[in-house]
Amino acid sequence: MKRVIVLLVACILTASASWAKGTPDLAQEIESKIFVDLSNIELNQYSPDYVMVSFRVMNDEIKIQEINGTSQELKDIIIKELYEIRVDSPYSEDKTYTYRFTFEKI
Repeated sequence: MKRVIVLLVACILTASASWAKGTPDLAQEIESKIFVDLSNIELNQYSPDYVMVSFRVMNDEIKIQEINGTSQELKDIIIKELYEIRVDSPYSEDKTYTYRFTFEKI
């Protein structure tokens, strides 16, 4: 029987001051469009794995500026998913958004 792995996406952390001014719609839009299959990924049993990504929204696309995380596999998955997203709402191209995606085995 496969282990049940749940993706907890915590897209609420950001270093951008604009987040506090009201871009939770962007977080909700990203959360609704990211689908991650973790069935072949070995997650840490003792602490959550994560991927932290800084990006800008340009021409309805996400342009990654920096990405860090606990696993290259997870980073590759998030990069692939973010590049496939087309952002529906207009956001400032001058702002950098930083999100933390947390993956936890439960």
